[in-house]
Amino acid sequence: MDSSSLHSLHLNSVKREDQPKQCAINVNLTFVPFKVIYFCFFVGQSSVMFRSVFMKHLGMSTTQNGIIYAIDRVLGIVFPPILGAISDKSKRPKTVLVCTLLSGAILYSSQCFLPVENQDVFATLDFGPNSAFIPFAFCPIIFWSVSCITMKFVSSKQAEESQAPKLAHLKLIATDIRMVFFALYTTALGYALASGEIYLFWLAEQKFNAPGATLGWLIAVTCVLDTIMCLLSGTVLKRIKAEWVMSVGLFLLGLRLFFYTTATETWHLLVIEVALRGVSWTVTWIACCNHIASISPPELRATTMSVAGACLWGIGYGTCGIVGGILYEKVGGENMFLISFGLVMCSCVVYVVFLIVYKRSRSPEEDVKVEELKRFKITMTTYLKINQQWMRSEIVLKQ
Repeated sequence: MDSSSLHSLHLNSVKREDQPKQCAINVNLTFVPFKVIYFCFFVGQSSVMFRSVFMKHLGMSTTQNGIIYAIDRVLGIVFPPILGAISDKSKRPKTVLVCTLLSGAILYSSQCFLPVENQDVFATLDFGPNSAFIPFAFCPIIFWSVSCITMKFVSSKQAEESQAPKLAHLKLIATDIRMVFFALYTTALGYALASGEIYLFWLAEQKFNAPGATLGWLIAVTCVLDTIMCLLSGTVLKRIKAEWVMSVGLFLLGLRLFFYTTATETWHLLVIEVALRGVSWTVTWIACCNHIASISPPELRATTMSVAGACLWGIGYGTCGIVGGILYEKVGGENMFLISFGLVMCSCVVYVVFLIVYKRSRSPEEDVKVEELKRFKITMTTYLKINQQWMRSEIVLKQ
């Protein structure tokens, strides 16, 4: 379960014809339910960050841990289209989303009751070796349940008007070199992000025996920085082009992997993560969304966003889960981070070189012509489909 379904429901609801209700202090009441849903969703999801540490306590290897993360990400690619089709057919997007949240909460929470080695399952409810993880079992259940209850106050009456990603648009994306390199970029970005999120806590506990409270503070501080940088992202993108913000963001996310290997105390990891990941990730992702809007016409944006999400959270994240786990087990945690650092830096250099070469070889007029050609192809495809449907209906009437 990821935030793409929540974002889709948000976009569907804000397209209402009526004006949003506002209170005396100019707080947009229309968006209050969305704020509650987003807040509760990410609070519940934050406990999942400790899953790798929990798997370590279960006696699992880094390779097994990585495979589980990879399976999680593959399912994250497969299920959204299925859930979207169910939502479109049933015309009940809120019901589909509520069922998804509740099932995700049950699955995530049930993991915390797995016994540690020879420990009895029910011993986890007591003060056994696994009891420290019990709070994480109830966190998704409590907060995602609040999200489900808040869903009652969200309007989705025009959900059927949103334009879903189309497979026919994938051919147009594959023929645009900018979109191809953007897909490769998001794959590298997902790998860089996953390297820290999956294996940082594992390294912290293995190398420094870091307490859970310190790791919790690490998540809390980075979340606060994410909020601040989200507010500042508009100012940054007004002064710097999105593609260069993306390049710097990937560089910083990769650089932090190198500095992990230089840490000698637990608090060093906290400083590294706050200084490099905290100030870069949110702005980088918003820049990616801005870049999508600039390189694709409106008819292709939903498909391009889906491809970017699949590359980032699916292919990139899942690849790091498997490759990172195998490397961690074979060569050690520090060497794994060094190798990952090298891979991310090479990807960053390749993308920057592409941007420079592309800017020098193409003129703005050529880009406009490409966009017009894409829109023409989309319009013709739609026209042909409508024409085919009309001809079929005429045949049926004549019969």
